[in-house]
Formats: sequence, C-alpha cells, structure tokens
Amino acid sequence: MPRNVEVKIRLNNHRAAMRAARRICRRPPRIIRQCDTFYDAGKGRLKLREQAPGAPELIHYHRPDRLGAKLSNYRIMRIPDRMREETRAFLAALFDEDVRVRKTRYLWIHQGTRIHVDKVAGLGWFLELEAVLKPRETPGSGHRRTEELLRMLGLEDARPVSVAYADLLRKRRVRG
Repeated sequence: MPRNVEVKIRLNNHRAAMRAARRICRRPPRIIRQCDTFYDAGKGRLKLREQAPGAPELIHYHRPDRLGAKLSNYRIMRIPDRMREETRAFLAALFDEDVRVRKTRYLWIHQGTRIHVDKVAGLGWFLELEAVLKPRETPGSGHRRTEELLRMLGLEDARPVSVAYADLLRKRRVRG
C-alpha cells in the first residue's frame, strides 16, 4: 500500500506561502479544481475525487487524527471519465454520503514532496505537504522532509491542523 507523511497548516498569509513555494520549486503551480465526496464506509476514509483537469479517482486511506506530520496509507483507483456517473451512483447505492469538500489546489512538487496551497470552500486557506515514501523509505525520512520544507517556507512555527478538511466541515455544520 502506498504511503506518505503529511502535515496540514491553516494559512494566515496564503500569498506569502505561494511566493515561497514558487521560489523553492522555480515554477508556477499546477492549478486543480477538486470536489471530494466522502462516504461513510466504516474502515478508514473513502472519497470520490472529481477534478479538473483530470479524471475522477476513488481514494481510500487511513491516517490518524493528531497534530503534526503523520503517516498516511492510501490506495488510489483512477476512474475513466466515461464512468464518472456510474461510479457516483454505485457509491451512493452502497454508502451514505458524508460531506463534500470543494477546493482549488495550487500544486508544486519538490524532491518527491507535494506542496499544496488549498483554498477550501467554507474554511479558507491551508498548506499541505505530502512526502511520498518510496517502498523501503522510513516514515522518519518523510518527517524530516516535511520539517525541512516547513522551514524553507517560513512556516516552522505554524500550528498544524490535526484533522481532514471533511472533519473541519462536519464540525462547522454541527455548530452552524
């Protein structure tokens, strides 16, 4: 099962984070519009990601809810675009839809680590780092990569977010 080490931070100044990412990666970001529909699947998290540009993906993952960088185990199944509606109907027949996360993602990649600056509808701006681990690479290596990138981005003192966007939206829905 593929793995990565990831950390998420709420941004007070997304423009500064984007300037720093552009400087580190020496190129403009890839801009992706995403809608993640989460399903109540019982084991781990299950979401259908619809994105432009790009084909839909079914993503299943396990990740603890805790502060700081954390290990995530995931599987991604690419869905042919012609199967989008059928996949959506199939999932709706099997699982209750939990929450939808709509975001615009600005994506850079630096030495095997994905840098996301996300504008999440209803939540604001966030930075996510995902250090994708090679098969024999240890989680400690991924932790070191995320810590180094946070320093390079000037965010080493930022307080991480412990939960997924879906969890933040659920909390907001309960309070609202």
